Amino acid sequence: MKLTELLRKINLLHAGIVSFTLDKLDEFIKELEEKGKLTEAEGKELIQKLKKIAEKQKEEFKKEIEETFKELKPATKEEIEELKKEIEKLKEEIEELKEEKF
Repeated sequence: MKLTELLRKINLLHAGIVSFTLDKLDEFIKELEEKGKLTEAEGKELIQKLKKIAEKQKEEFKKEIEETFKELKPATKEEIEELKKEIEKLKEEIEELKEEKF
């Protein structure tokens, strides 16, 4: 699996966890409203605050992943192709040196 694919999946997993958590909190807040522990207005306000916090954390997490990826500096396809060419050239030179020796 490519690193970019792994980071994409981690980001999707994080988003899924946040979404699941918000859904469960929404259910819990509605239960509190039904039991009279919170008013509907308080519940809506709490849900909005939690969504803002979750969105902020989601953006921070995404930013961290992007920064980590930049720090890793993976090779580009062009760089890999250039390295392959250099390896082939070195192999040829080694073979030539072997032939000269014998």
